[in-house]
Amino acid sequence: MRFQHLILAMGTATVVGMATPATAAMDVTDAMSLCSRITKADARIECYDQVARDVAAGVFQKSAAPAPQTYAPAAAAQPNWATPPSSVAPAQRPQVGTAAPAVGFGAENVRNNGGGNQAGPDSIKAEVASSTDNGLQQWRFRLADGAIWQMTERVSLFRPPAPHEVVTIKKGALGGFMMDVGQQASVRVRRIQ
Repeated sequence: MRFQHLILAMGTATVVGMATPATAAMDVTDAMSLCSRITKADARIECYDQVARDVAAGVFQKSAAPAPQTYAPAAAAQPNWATPPSSVAPAQRPQVGTAAPAVGFGAENVRNNGGGNQAGPDSIKAEVASSTDNGLQQWRFRLADGAIWQMTERVSLFRPPAPHEVVTIKKGALGGFMMDVGQQASVRVRRIQ
């Protein structure tokens, strides 16, 4: 019994010491992962409670997800997607709440699309208009044809494609898609629009 109290005390001391500068650089998910490895239920709960207190105190604030970054041409002004251009006649403007179905490569995987292009080509080469990080290292790519693709997994040391760079998107296994960017390894993507 005394040994169990010693283990519990050691686990609590480790958890209480989490707010040190060395662990302040730790990510919240890393701290939660560390807590999940504790086998003793009381110590594990105390660890989770300490992580919650540290989050409330702002200990993990510096290591939170980075602010979204956008890679777009500096010279070209970004269009305002919230309002349609004035050159489009009111009759041509889409009605609010009704989205036109996605067409083209990968459209069969867009939600509420109604089938798409399942018998199309196995791969395409497309020019990237812009790349945006969602803050979780899962980049979103707008292609020149208007299609939007998003990474489905985090990849360390991934270099997003620059504007006007040509990427290759291939059909993968089980209905997935793989994107090739330059000489990097392929990344898993899905079409979202």
